[in-house]
Amino acid sequence: MRTYRVAWWGFSGVVGTAGAMAALTLPRPTVLVLFGLAAVTGGVLALIVLTPGDNRPIRRDQWPAVFLSAGLAGGGAVAFVGLGTLLGAPIALLLLAGAVGGSPYLARHWLRILGGRRQLPRSGARRLAD
Repeated sequence: MRTYRVAWWGFSGVVGTAGAMAALTLPRPTVLVLFGLAAVTGGVLALIVLTPGDNRPIRRDQWPAVFLSAGLAGGGAVAFVGLGTLLGAPIALLLLAGAVGGSPYLARHWLRILGGRRQLPRSGARRLAD
């Protein structure tokens, strides 16, 4: 799984860099507004996830995760719009679906869920044999 994860990160990095470079052709105010809106959304979502349910303030050691989430959300939105400009919206959506669907973290999650059933139940095996 380690090799797959490295290859996935490499592919995602190349595609993201290409999208960010293509976004440089867009007007700068548009890119800044897009980055700002996506960063605020990513930061707010991180705050919602990290804030405990009893309305206590967020801990000091959790703030870097909020800022990282905000930066990644902003950068991802800019790269996605850049890819849409460069390749067209349908191809950009296919690349996004491939990157998310092929994520090693998602693959590990599904392997863990599906790995619990290694054999068919006896009744199912009999039905297949008949």
